[in-house]
Amino acid sequence: MIKLIGIISKGGIPIRVKALIDIEAEELLAGMIEAIRALSSVIGKKEIKMLDFGKDKLLFTESEKGYTIVALV
Repeated sequence: MIKLIGIISKGGIPIRVKALIDIEAEELLAGMIEAIRALSSVIGKKEIKMLDFGKDKLLFTESEKGYTIVALV
């Protein structure tokens, strides 16, 4: 089940974030976005990355135009 999906610009600004569950703290989104940007720059482009995020999985990839697409499942 997808719990959160979002698109983040090259500069780290959230373009669209859709939470399909209740989020208790907005700080979670900001921290997750920064972690995604840092991991994406280290791991590289053109592949889907997966990270254990507690009991969930965080999937993310970068588009050719520099957008980061993220999903918490």
